[in-house]
Amino acid sequence: MSRITINGVTVDPLAQAHELETASLVSEDATASNYLLVQTTHPPTAEEKEELAALGVVIHEYVPDDTYLCGFRPTDLDAVRALPFVAWADVYFKGFKIGQSLRSARLRTGLAELVAPMDGAASPEVRTVDVVLHEDVQASEDGLRDRIAAAAGGSVGGVRPERGKIRMTVRDEDLAALAALDEVKEIEEVPERVLYNTVAGNLMHAHVSLNGTKFRGEGQIVCVADTGFDKGSTTNVHPAFTGRVKRLVALGRTSPARTDDPDGHGTHVAGSVLGDGTSASMGTVTGTAPEARLVLQSVMTEDGLLRGIPDNLLDLFEPPFLEDGARIHTNSWGPVEPGLPYNQAAFEADQMVWQNKDFVILFAAGNSGEDRDGDGLINLRSVSGESGAKNIITVGASEGDRPQIPTTYDQLRGGLSRFPAAPIHGDRMADNPAGMAAFSSRGPTQEGRIAPTVVAPGTLILSARSRVSPNGQPSFSTDPDYVFESGTSMATPLVAGCVAVLRETLVKNGTPKPSAALIKAMLVNGADELKGQYVPTEAGPSPNNNSGFGIVNLRQAVVLPTDAGRAGFTDAKELDQGEERVFHITVPQGATRLKVTLVWTDPPGKALQNDLDLIVRAGGQERHGNMGTGSGFDRVNNIEQVNWQSIPAGEAEVVVRAFRITQFAQPYAVAWRVL
Repeated sequence: MSRITINGVTVDPLAQAHELETASLVSEDATASNYLLVQTTHPPTAEEKEELAALGVVIHEYVPDDTYLCGFRPTDLDAVRALPFVAWADVYFKGFKIGQSLRSARLRTGLAELVAPMDGAASPEVRTVDVVLHEDVQASEDGLRDRIAAAAGGSVGGVRPERGKIRMTVRDEDLAALAALDEVKEIEEVPERVLYNTVAGNLMHAHVSLNGTKFRGEGQIVCVADTGFDKGSTTNVHPAFTGRVKRLVALGRTSPARTDDPDGHGTHVAGSVLGDGTSASMGTVTGTAPEARLVLQSVMTEDGLLRGIPDNLLDLFEPPFLEDGARIHTNSWGPVEPGLPYNQAAFEADQMVWQNKDFVILFAAGNSGEDRDGDGLINLRSVSGESGAKNIITVGASEGDRPQIPTTYDQLRGGLSRFPAAPIHGDRMADNPAGMAAFSSRGPTQEGRIAPTVVAPGTLILSARSRVSPNGQPSFSTDPDYVFESGTSMATPLVAGCVAVLRETLVKNGTPKPSAALIKAMLVNGADELKGQYVPTEAGPSPNNNSGFGIVNLRQAVVLPTDAGRAGFTDAKELDQGEERVFHITVPQGATRLKVTLVWTDPPGKALQNDLDLIVRAGGQERHGNMGTGSGFDRVNNIEQVNWQSIPAGEAEVVVRAFRITQFAQPYAVAWRVL
């Protein structure tokens, strides 16, 4: 028997069949709704999907477990229920529609929420929410805005339609009426966003060359969404960016348009991506892609907040992709509240990459790591919201290498309560590059996915200082043009620069349009396990929910023509339900291990919509992605890795198999290396 979990509400429709009937939650037909939940006994075959379609069932999205949210205009539910592969079917319950944070103070069973969503919620609290519509509904439909406004007890003027959703301010007591509208798929609270900030290149092996030619990001355009850039000019720029600022865009301060950076965060982030500076007192200060070009979207408003972030993130991502040729977009901000579930912003990030498969999006994991129970270990499950999207690269922070700087974790804001116990309490923030930054947010995501994807140095990172920042002479830096900062904000742009260099190597060596999945697979495959600095280790064997798949090692991620026979990659075409594809790798005598990583850009949705399996066979043995030596399969992540220590010499067979395809056939990428 399989449970259905949507927005934190769980029901087992077969085990609880009698309770559902008693609660009048079993529908005789579908006259009340155009949307169904259909639970199947197995992933439907192509023929079985055709049977559903013949009855008018249109699959929209997979939800765990074994269930599909579907459009359904007819009314005959019995015909759907009679299909031999359908275990259960009913209309989409309105109790599934209300997001977890809107119900956070209410301790009720799943069934109670389904019977009476928000029953007794008479709080006068007003919240800003996104009313997300079903995929076959347009926000501009006749009368829809009026009905939504009426359900919320307000005027139509307070309703802001965006593609696929409507943003508005509502009272708790109106949520049930909104959920009762059939066009509404779900309602989620809009989180407040903040910046994620509180020598790295060598630690990441970010210097790559071939036959004397260095790869430094030439030809790559990176977009940074942040507070602003230096003086807000593309010509009078900080000396670390001369000749490489392509465009500055004002999204926050628009009347008049301003893109300068009095906060300093955006300039520091941009410097970590592609700065190329020299300081008389601090030496060379470069980002990881010092020949890339910059597009910066200033999302800071006059009050210093990040209210310039568009309501729909597609409006953040699409312009630099379409107008500037940017193929890398890096974001060092996210929700204030840790541990939020996959939200509409995460959906929009996944949607952007799904629709534009060569666009790489990076998000900082967040700085919500803390030792709440005082046991000397950082608690899990603090990655939040869009940082938990499937198709992005989520970046956590490891320690930098500045042992001479005495700052300790308990000296951070709130550090005494966040890090009350040894070995973190009193530990210097940048004295051990093998260690995790204590503040770095940990996974898994609320949906169970591994997070972060990778880590990079994020403590006491030296980068460019905005020349309009009012903060005076920065601590520990002897040059006013450069400043030390810490946070996953600092780790993320370092990885973005590595992505630019990795993309440059692919373009210049015969792969003109590498997919985001390929770049992610190569980056992950090259990462080194982060050993940790404490006993027991705070990181652990990769993959894990502290350091993800490890610390970026760009030199090992890149595959150059000189690596033939020792490393390779493929950007492969689609697989459909039940299909598989095989290739072979020769493992020479004396090799210590084979590392293979599978990544696919999954259709947007909270759960895996398409589920592929990675299988490696050698010497009569078999390994499955992310399962170690176990015989099971990963049904949660769209990154799967086999890291086979002491693999038998000879021929290894690599299989990629489509276990479940929900709607669309699935392209994928594989990277491998013999070590």
